[in-house]
Amino acid sequence: MENFSYRMRKWLETSFHDTSIAEQPIRTSLEVLKQNGCVSFIHTERLVKFGNHDVINAICVLMGASESRFPAALYKVIDIILQSNVEGLVVAGLAALQGGYRGEWDTVRRLLRVAETGMNVYVRCYALSEIASSGNQRCVGRLCKLLSDKNQDDLIRGAAAEALASFRITTALTTLRSALSDESAEVRFWVCYSLGQQQDEDSLPELLWHAQNDLGLSNKWGPVQKEAELAMKYIMQGLAVDDTNDQ
Repeated sequence: MENFSYRMRKWLETSFHDTSIAEQPIRTSLEVLKQNGCVSFIHTERLVKFGNHDVINAICVLMGASESRFPAALYKVIDIILQSNVEGLVVAGLAALQGGYRGEWDTVRRLLRVAETGMNVYVRCYALSEIASSGNQRCVGRLCKLLSDKNQDDLIRGAAAEALASFRITTALTTLRSALSDESAEVRFWVCYSLGQQQDEDSLPELLWHAQNDLGLSNKWGPVQKEAELAMKYIMQGLAVDDTNDQ
């Protein structure tokens, strides 16, 4: 937990720029913690000006609650934080959730809420990456829906495709295979990635086509062709291992 806290502290120090944090969400959160007996974290009430430093302290409060015997208190606090619509606080809340209750449905459904309706694309992508690490398969249907929804930002759809790499079940594979023909290069890139991670043999013919013909580019990660080639490599490696095991 100490390493997790350090990573999130550094992330916020370098990435969070909104210094106009609303005071009320944090104060309300502290009241919830006090009412539920989390008395060791009340020292944060000394804070007067709410800015970057205070968001980092809010993470520490929330993470402390997540290690305690008070999951109900944590979820009450998280709901206050998520409703604040302040980017830094939402990230703090998501980090606290994953610090203590990774994989629990009460955690995953809150991550899904941010991923589906959040106000900031990058916060939504962050939520999707945390969903991927949860291991909770109940989220797969909603991830597939996000991937298939062409009204969503391409970055969100790509992040949903990436998240599906973590869930090797029929629904995920069917949706990924269908999305290989998507108009968005960002989506196709992450679909190739996920099919490779899933070592999906049935997608090899179409991946080969993309490796030879797809000229699309992910804005950040590069050519779809290269990712299709890499996906095929992973799949072929998996088939080679299976052949060795059968001998």
